Amino acid sequence: MKLLNKLEIKRFEKLFHEITDDAYRFEQFWEYLRLLLKWNEKINLTAIRGPDEIIEGHFYDSLVLVPYISKRGKVLDIGSGPGFPGIPIKIALPEVSLTVVEANKKKADFITEVVRRLRLDSVRVLNHYLKPGESVGSFDQNVSRGTFRLIELWGLARHNLGHGGKLLTLKGADPGDEIQELKGIYPALNVTPILYRLPRLCKTRSIIVIE
Repeated sequence: MKLLNKLEIKRFEKLFHEITDDAYRFEQFWEYLRLLLKWNEKINLTAIRGPDEIIEGHFYDSLVLVPYISKRGKVLDIGSGPGFPGIPIKIALPEVSLTVVEANKKKADFITEVVRRLRLDSVRVLNHYLKPGESVGSFDQNVSRGTFRLIELWGLARHNLGHGGKLLTLKGADPGDEIQELKGIYPALNVTPILYRLPRLCKTRSIIVIE
C-alpha cells in the first residue's frame, strides 16, 4: 500500500468531518480505512477502492443508521462483507453489543483483524452462512446493507429479533417493488422508507425500517 503523507491524512480527516458533521472521532475510522486499503490490495474486499469514496460510500453510508440504533442494544449485522454497516456503528456507539455474520471466510478474517486492531469490545464475528429460519441469538436490531432483497432479508432476520426488534437495511432510492413484494407476503409488517443523500457522490439512497 502506498504510504500517505501527513497532508493527505489531514485531507482525509477534513473530508471525514465535513461529511459526518464532526459527529465522530476520526482516529479509529482512519485505522479502519488504512486496513481496508492494505487488505484490498490482496483480497477483493470491496469494489470501492479510493479513500475519498470509502469515507463517503462506506463509512458515512453506514453511519446514517446510528440514530436508529439503541445505544446499549444488541445488534446483528447480516452479510457484513468487510464490516459494513456493523463496524462503523460499533465505533460510533461503543456500548452496543455487535454480532457480525459473514459467509466469506476472508472477509470474516478481515473483520476479526479490524476488531483486534481497533480494540473493539463486545463484538462476535461469525464466519457462517445464515439460513432462513435459523437463529444466532435475540437482538434489538438487525442491520444489513443491500446484500439481499427485502423478502430474503426478512426471512433471515425475523428469527433473530427480540420483542419489539427492528430490521434496518440500506437500499437504493426506489425500493418500492421490494417493499410491495414483502408486504404482499407479510401484510402486518410496518415498513418505512427514509430517503437520504450521499452529498459528494450525489446519490439518493434509502433506509428501510421494518418492524
